[in-house]
Amino acid sequence: LQPLTDAATLEGRVLDANGDALPGAVLILRTDADRVGRGTTTTDGAGRFALAGLPPGIALQAVVLAPDLQNVITIVSLQLEPGEVRELDLGGTETTALAVEVRHRGALLADAFLSLDTTDDKRTQLSTGPDGRARFDGIPAGRHELYVSILEEQGMLTLPVVVHEGKATSLVLDFRYEVRGRFRLEDPNGDPLPIDPYFRLAARRLGADGGATAEGRVQEDGRFALLLTEPGSYRIEGVDYHDPIESLTEPGIDVPREGAIDDLEVVWRMQPKDGRIEIEVLYAEDGTPVPEGDYRYRWQTTFGGAVFDEGLIREEALGLGEHTFIVHAETCAPETVRVLLEADARQARRSVRL
Repeated sequence: LQPLTDAATLEGRVLDANGDALPGAVLILRTDADRVGRGTTTTDGAGRFALAGLPPGIALQAVVLAPDLQNVITIVSLQLEPGEVRELDLGGTETTALAVEVRHRGALLADAFLSLDTTDDKRTQLSTGPDGRARFDGIPAGRHELYVSILEEQGMLTLPVVVHEGKATSLVLDFRYEVRGRFRLEDPNGDPLPIDPYFRLAARRLGADGGATAEGRVQEDGRFALLLTEPGSYRIEGVDYHDPIESLTEPGIDVPREGAIDDLEVVWRMQPKDGRIEIEVLYAEDGTPVPEGDYRYRWQTTFGGAVFDEGLIREEALGLGEHTFIVHAETCAPETVRVLLEADARQARRSVRL
């Protein structure tokens, strides 16, 4: 049990969108990791609240609901020190916050899923209320990344957002633009291939600001639809498990300000995976092979692999492009080996000395 003298207290006010005190708002305090409730209270006639006996030293979330319990006013991440009494205003116009409004073809959209990754390596997730709005409070100023999913993942959008110090930054996202078409996946000979259910197409906005990226699932028959919030120039990419695979439209497509693109044909022909890389693993001191079992290596994000001979790493059935190997030994610092496979050089052999 937490000693009583170490328990913390959270108190303050809940403010509405105009900065006025909000009586009757409900404050729920829960743990950030597993959403276990740590306390609930309701603001008084002056919009004030107080929660005592709170655990210090763990990540918490303060969830504020409107008096009708229909809309989330804000969610704030915090961590209290032993014995701390923290005064905190929640909501309002003069706190560093991000207020998001989500629409679909002009109509306010409830239950849109939002996930904000902030510069302090924290992630806060919430959903829009019936009014299509949600708000992130208690976040640092800076350039963050926001992910939005609507209509059961029919529309997915990732975009950078800049939050300013001491003010509520407002963002309106209206998914009113659409790119529809058919996707065809081909083998190196041009024959059709089945489409993996996890495969998606992404429309990445072209521009110096990094832009937004919209994703959409590809149906078994190849039909797809990408919902966008802005017109402009986009590049279509293949995406597997959220990792871009290959750009499929160069230099890009132009989404008009009015209307939609209805008949975009996207074809991706797989490159043959007949590349082969061999890496000799040697001791730097005398050039002798490092015994198998005395070293390990990481190829991109996969540990292990095919080690056929003592002191030799061999990877086969590789695609074209750059491949990165990080080779470790028990008593030596890791070494990085980068190998580029090209159409006229599909096999390569390298040495690394540890």
